[in-house]
Amino acid sequence: MPFPANRTTAALNELYTNTYEEYDPKIIDLTARSSPMLYAAQPDWLNFYKLKPLGHHVIGAVMDTLEAEATPWDGESSTPVLAARVARGNYWAPSNYYKGAGITWREVMESRDPYEHLDVLDQRVYVAYKRTVETLGKDIWRGNTNNALRILGYHQAVFPQDQQGAAGFMAKEKWQFRQAANTYADVARVAFTAEDVAGTNWENLSGNVGTTTSGLAASSFANTTAGPNAMFGAFDYFYELCAEGLDYPNLIVMTRRPYSDYKAACQGYLRYGRTDTESRGINFAIDNVMYHKAVIIVDDNARYTQAIGSVVIATEGAENIHFFNTGDGEYMEIAADPAANIAMSDFYSDSDTPLNSKCLVVTRIRNRVMGPHRCGVLFGYGTAA
Repeated sequence: MPFPANRTTAALNELYTNTYEEYDPKIIDLTARSSPMLYAAQPDWLNFYKLKPLGHHVIGAVMDTLEAEATPWDGESSTPVLAARVARGNYWAPSNYYKGAGITWREVMESRDPYEHLDVLDQRVYVAYKRTVETLGKDIWRGNTNNALRILGYHQAVFPQDQQGAAGFMAKEKWQFRQAANTYADVARVAFTAEDVAGTNWENLSGNVGTTTSGLAASSFANTTAGPNAMFGAFDYFYELCAEGLDYPNLIVMTRRPYSDYKAACQGYLRYGRTDTESRGINFAIDNVMYHKAVIIVDDNARYTQAIGSVVIATEGAENIHFFNTGDGEYMEIAADPAANIAMSDFYSDSDTPLNSKCLVVTRIRNRVMGPHRCGVLFGYGTAA
């Protein structure tokens, strides 16, 4: 639209709004890479970032392991007994975020050229988008432990609890890694004491690879051994434990050190390649980092920002490896409301500062893991406790 002849604040607000309505999607594209996890969730990759209207909350069912197994029946004799236990439910509420940008009356008066106003707002609106994405990128991990208004995080859904028993890491059974005893999505989880004993079936797997009893203390992918690397063995064993039948993890998120070690350990398998007589060169970098069919990414936000639990060695800054099964959005979902999907409001002025122009980048979002029993975490990587 043409620049307004009448330089009122209302006319400038209209100018700014119309200008940035076209710019809005481009800013999101530029800032989305600030969060590896949000980027990996996009529809053109792992597809668990969904757009849907978000009401007040969502309630889902939780299968209880104490429920009786199915009973064989001839179809005629005796009346089948209905399940006696009341189904448990989990609860997820969406969270709201905002970040402001704007220009003051004084700045408008100091520069009479609206093009310069837009140059100033260019930077400020970009920063508002970028900081929003960065905040969400952190909160989807650290959750709402310190602020109830934040979204639930993966550190709460995939809780880092010590494995049960003193035997070696790969001598343990699956239930011994299902010791999460925190409350997630209103479900008070209970550590398993044996196969199908205790537990709510809402417990994730977790293994402390920094304990001396694990046999892996201070181990890393980079360790040089005569046989198979001990950390690789534990990594593979844990990957298999996180599977349900043929349903395996499809996303592995590492913090910086295990990710670098993993790539370094794989370099011995790189080969010099050529096509006919044409050399394809030598590239010691690894572009597509995977394990079986699971994509591996690095996200520094996955580091623990605080000590978690009184009997847990997941201390602040601890390195970890998360195993996720997204199920194409069936087991994990980051849902954003289409009306507030990291979206910019119109520019406006309020009664306190009627001559200033401002906008808000607003987000209404919900982060939930509907299948935490398909997920796991190895923590204490490279440390000796």
